[in-house]
Amino acid sequence: MSGHEPIILNPGAPVTLAIVDYGIYPLTPCCQASGKGLEDCIGCRACYREVEVYYGDVWSLGDERGWDTYEWILLDEGVERGEARRLVASAREQAAATGRATTPLGVR
Repeated sequence: MSGHEPIILNPGAPVTLAIVDYGIYPLTPCCQASGKGLEDCIGCRACYREVEVYYGDVWSLGDERGWDTYEWILLDEGVERGEARRLVASAREQAAATGRATTPLGVR
């Protein structure tokens, strides 16, 4: 499998993530696609529907800010704090097992 093909993390969770070589990102609730900057908002890359700004985020495996954002997204979607923390820990473990997204963003 190429590093450009996403691997899904936490399938079935209220908010799933995808990981590729360059980073980890949340998938939009409407189409399970990445977010994209549009003219005046962040939109779903598949249907262009406006989504919350955090769906346009991307982070690397060691980026604590990114994992904090994922927890915040889960809480925003109504997940209880304990379950959100469990889902973050599970996604981190799955991400580490892929060997992808290990280089901090902006470093080549």
